[in-house]
Amino acid sequence: MYLNLKDNKIFGYGLNVTKSKKNIDKPFVNKETNELIDYNVDNDCFLKPLLEYNNPKYILKIFGGSTSFCTEVNQEDAFFEKSLFKISALKNIHYKNYSIPGHDLLHDYHKLKNFAVTSYENSESIFIFNNGWNEEFIISAYPLSIKNQRPLNCIETNFIYQKNILLSNLCKNYYFAKIIKKFTNKRFAKLMNFYGTERWSNFINNNYINYWLKNLEKILKLIINKKAIIINNPGLAHLSDNSNTINYIIENSRLNKKYHLYQSLCLEINTIVNNNIATFFNLPIIDINSEFKKIDVNKRLDYFIDEIHLSRKGHEFASKIVEENIINLDLEKIKKIQKKDFNTLKSKTLRDIQFILNIANREIYKNYSLSEKIYSIPIDRYPSYKFK
Repeated sequence: MYLNLKDNKIFGYGLNVTKSKKNIDKPFVNKETNELIDYNVDNDCFLKPLLEYNNPKYILKIFGGSTSFCTEVNQEDAFFEKSLFKISALKNIHYKNYSIPGHDLLHDYHKLKNFAVTSYENSESIFIFNNGWNEEFIISAYPLSIKNQRPLNCIETNFIYQKNILLSNLCKNYYFAKIIKKFTNKRFAKLMNFYGTERWSNFINNNYINYWLKNLEKILKLIINKKAIIINNPGLAHLSDNSNTINYIIENSRLNKKYHLYQSLCLEINTIVNNNIATFFNLPIIDINSEFKKIDVNKRLDYFIDEIHLSRKGHEFASKIVEENIINLDLEKIKKIQKKDFNTLKSKTLRDIQFILNIANREIYKNYSLSEKIYSIPIDRYPSYKFK
């Protein structure tokens, strides 16, 4: 189970230096070839850059989850790798991707606290944050994660969706894992169902935003007087999609109407939060989503392998956006993060997303009044059980 990932006491888990071609977990299967993706693992259990480090002026450190990783594509095709490798000499930069599938800001906090702030000390650090999707996911699957101090390990994050060392250790045994699945999946299905009330209730209670900002505040305290860039990641479903567009997406993807609505609301919140963070701290933002939003729906599907992860074509398009933005950005003039009152940022953000919460609140009443219980959880994503 998860043979290409390995638990780590400091930051939850990372990449296994020894790669396995047996029972490959989905993020490591190339969508086009159905074989193990081509990627390199560094001694620190993160991706090894395809570029050699030669003490450049800047080191760009990337944090995020599967949308920042080479998920289902080869490393050389992933947009961060492709864009930063290409412009490294021009901008006098190196890059290090600390993203791992399933990781959220709590994992990132522990990376930064223990080593990532001071790594590559011969170059000036610029921190790149690509967040939103995994913060929503973990708080939906495990609402008590708002209280977490320890980052979840591999099985806790990807299999049982809760903090429980005992269960995660038992799951390493094939037979125990099969039994545990029956119980954890029942809880998971209730919390994650788009036609239930729990997921929408959790959404409107702002647990996802609170988790995001709580851990971001801790992170920014570690990098005061340092530079950062915010990434706004794209999504397949948009709140501005008309009925014809929604129907087309539903017919050609795993989304249904409730799923499309939920994803579009999350994408809208991600955009608001990321822009507010960038404005509040006077940081540059690379809004990849705004460019993807311009793509005609008939072509948009070609850029995604699901509702948030990019296809090779999508990575190619995103790499050009990142490349152009970094080229046009004067890295010397990026303003350094200053200590500010996070409550001000939080209050503004909650005001700005209120209209989204009102839409979500109506879904609770609609689902509550359903005469027949419906469970809508895509089996190819939720949860990621593999027993072969």
